[in-house]
Amino acid sequence: MASGTILALALAAGLGGHYTTSLLRNVKASTDGNFTGIGSPEPGAPINILVMGSDTRSGKNSKGHGDPNIISGARSDTTILLHVSGDRTRVTAVSIPRDSQVQIASCKTPSGGTSGNYVGNFNEAFELGGPGCTAKTVQELTGIPINHYVVADFVGFKNVVQALGGVEVCLTKPVNDSYSHLNLPAGKSTVTGEQALAFVRARHNLGDGSDISRIGRQQEFISSAIRKATSAGVLTNPTQLYDVLAAVTGSLTTDPGLASADALMNLAVNVSDVSPGKITFVTVPWVANPDGATVSWDPAQAPQLWDAIKNDRQWPPATSAKPSAGTGTSGTTTDSTAKPRTAAESVCSN
Repeated sequence: MASGTILALALAAGLGGHYTTSLLRNVKASTDGNFTGIGSPEPGAPINILVMGSDTRSGKNSKGHGDPNIISGARSDTTILLHVSGDRTRVTAVSIPRDSQVQIASCKTPSGGTSGNYVGNFNEAFELGGPGCTAKTVQELTGIPINHYVVADFVGFKNVVQALGGVEVCLTKPVNDSYSHLNLPAGKSTVTGEQALAFVRARHNLGDGSDISRIGRQQEFISSAIRKATSAGVLTNPTQLYDVLAAVTGSLTTDPGLASADALMNLAVNVSDVSPGKITFVTVPWVANPDGATVSWDPAQAPQLWDAIKNDRQWPPATSAKPSAGTGTSGTTTDSTAKPRTAAESVCSN
């Protein structure tokens, strides 16, 4: 789901003109009232964008995804912090495990009250006070100023993948999962629609069943989607390019400061020259908790990551090849879900 943001920024700069301005007006503004971000930075300053995938079952998202009366509310099924360097030459995409035990910020609730200020699963912040609460929680936990946030839902994700003509994925063994309905052979497959959504959301019968394992697959999928979207086949096909951008912009909800054609175009221009090889995916360094279901951020390594982002330094450091703490088996051709990878790396070619 986070792929939508990166694709929107990369493609909008290339499309230009009236069509881009018209499409960018499709982006919706969130009004949850909890966002304490600092807005667009000065030229030459880093940009930090929190990207969230909502698991809401309300409205159009209820079809095939569960009864909203049974699975109520919305959580941040996927959360990625995008750090765009001040010189606009690189992007670091940090996946935050949804089951991280963290201090949830004190936030306004939809009913008009206040809640939070307790230790719980990270994705509870979204359910408690919307995307603004998640952004506020990340900002308080890390000390990193969040400029903007972006949210996409199930239907938006599927529309983007459909417009791309599918995304290539790889599995080391066949999967037929009755929970997610993921049914794929071993090796390469091009997925779209429900199979694409199942690939990034599946936990049962794939890998070790953990959220950490799923993060590895999400990073692989987003990398593949970025390569597809920035390939000559898409960029030189005006009809498909327009369709992809229409799908992306029609699926996004942002903070009020980003929900304008001018703001989005400015952001797009800022990152238009960042190639897939300069987009690095990492996972917050973590340690397993005794309950076997949740994790905590590694007290030694996680602060180093946040410090690097706050000071606009490359992560991982160029002189260090040591993976972050925490590993798992994703069921794909990579074994360490915490090992940094770039969007240019394809597991399908391994």
